[in-house]
Amino acid sequence: MSDVFRSATFEEAKAEAQAKGVWLIVAVTAASDEPAQLMDRTAWRHQRVAEWIASNAIAVRLDADARGDLAARLRIDSVPTVLAFKNGKEKDRIAGFLESTRLLMWLLSLDRDIKTIYDKHIRQGGGDLDTDMQGRLSFAKELMHNNDHAKATEHYVWLWHNMEQVEPGMGGVRVSFMAGEIKRLVGAFPAARDSFAAIREEAGRAADADPAANNKRLDWVVLNNVLGDQEQTLAWFDGVKDEPKAEATVRAVGRFLIELLKARGRWADVGRLYRDPLKELAFHHETLTQANLPMMAGVLPEGARATVEKVMTTQFRKSVADLHTSLRAAGRNADAQAVHAEALRLDPSDDMKRALE
Repeated sequence: MSDVFRSATFEEAKAEAQAKGVWLIVAVTAASDEPAQLMDRTAWRHQRVAEWIASNAIAVRLDADARGDLAARLRIDSVPTVLAFKNGKEKDRIAGFLESTRLLMWLLSLDRDIKTIYDKHIRQGGGDLDTDMQGRLSFAKELMHNNDHAKATEHYVWLWHNMEQVEPGMGGVRVSFMAGEIKRLVGAFPAARDSFAAIREEAGRAADADPAANNKRLDWVVLNNVLGDQEQTLAWFDGVKDEPKAEATVRAVGRFLIELLKARGRWADVGRLYRDPLKELAFHHETLTQANLPMMAGVLPEGARATVEKVMTTQFRKSVADLHTSLRAAGRNADAQAVHAEALRLDPSDDMKRALE
C-alpha cells in the first residue's frame, strides 16, 4: 500500500482541501514516539483507510518535534493525534494510538450518523497509554499482528493487571475480547504462555485461600480457557456445584462455564446456571436487533447487511433452542415454558417453532 500522505505543508494542504471542499486529515506524529510510528506502518496503510482518504480527503503528516510551533498553535499535547478540518476549520480530533478499525470508524464517523454510536468506543483516554486503555489494547494488538510478541506480552500483562482499575467499565472487555487476543498470543509465543500461566496460578491460590473472592476465581477460569486448561475448570465446578456456600461464586463465573458445558453435552448443568432465563432471552434478542441499527445501512452494502441479518437470526434461534433445552434438562419446566412462550412472541416463525420442538 502506497503512502496516503501528501508531501505538501500543512498550510498548502489546508488551502487545497478548502478549495476542493474535501476533508483535511492531519496525522500528528513524532519520530521518537513508538505508537505513532506503528500507526504510520499499519493503520495508515490499511486498504480501506487509504480508499477513504483517496475519495474524501487530503492527508498530511505533522512531525510535532520538527514543527513544534505549529503543533503548539494546533494545541497538540500528545502524539499520536489525528485532526480533521473541513472548509478551513477544525471539526474533530482524536488522540492516542488507533489500530486500523478504530481509525476507519472515526474517519467514517466524520460524515455519518454512526458518529454518536461509536464515539464512546473510539474516544477512550487522551493519548497516554497509562490512562488510555482502549489505545493501549489496540497498540498491544498491533504489536502482536506485527509479530513483536515480546513487547505485546509486556502490554497485555500490564493490561491484565491494571485495565479494570484504570477504567472499570472495561472489565468485561478484559475477560472477553482481550482474553481472546491473549489466547492467540500464548499460542504463538511460549514466553507469553509462561507469563499468563504464572498469573493463572497466582489467581488460583488467591481464590482457594478466599472462596468468596469471585473476581480471582473468574480470572482463574478465564485464564484456564486462555491456556487451554478447561479440564481444571470443570474439575473445580464438579467439586463445588452442589455446595450452597459456593453458589454465588459459581453464578459469578457461570457465563464462562456455559459454552464449556454445552460442548460436552452437559445440558442439566447448563440449565442450572441461568438465574433469569427471560433476561437471557432478552439479551439474545437485543443482540439480534443490532443488525437493524441505522448505522448498518451506512457501513454495509445491502447484500452484506442481508447476510448479517440472516446469520444473526439463525444464531438467535439456536441460542433460544439451547436455552430451552438446558432448562428442561435441569427440570426447570416452568422457566422452559416461559421461554417458549416469549420466544414465539418475539419470533412466531415456523423456524422458531421447529427450533423449540
